[in-house]
Amino acid sequence: MIDLPTLIVFAVISGLWLLTTIFLVATLIRKKRLMLALVQQKVDSFILTEHLQKLTDAQGVKSIEETDGFLRFLSESREAAFKYIEDVQEAIEEYRQIADVIPLSKDMSLQQAEKLSATYDRLMGFLPEENLL
Repeated sequence: MIDLPTLIVFAVISGLWLLTTIFLVATLIRKKRLMLALVQQKVDSFILTEHLQKLTDAQGVKSIEETDGFLRFLSESREAAFKYIEDVQEAIEEYRQIADVIPLSKDMSLQQAEKLSATYDRLMGFLPEENLL
């Protein structure tokens, strides 16, 4: 039969073995949870990176479109300004040519007065309405 000191040693060794096994199982469970958290963090990081890249790309495209639109606006405005200047210069020259030829007097013919009035109206048409008398 087994004596008491052997039984105590056996119980202590069995207890230590059981505690070691429980500790190892708990450690494996913790390691598994940490690995799952790490994998989830990597997946989240990848998703955020991809989302930020899409936003950055969209912003870059938008900035290019805005820049192109602004440059187009400047170009069209410049062309419109040059056309306006040319049209005004032509109207001034036409008015000058008619006014130089037609004497401004009571003896002016109706046709001459209408022609002078028409060129004057064309010239005044280039002014904003607030500047007209």
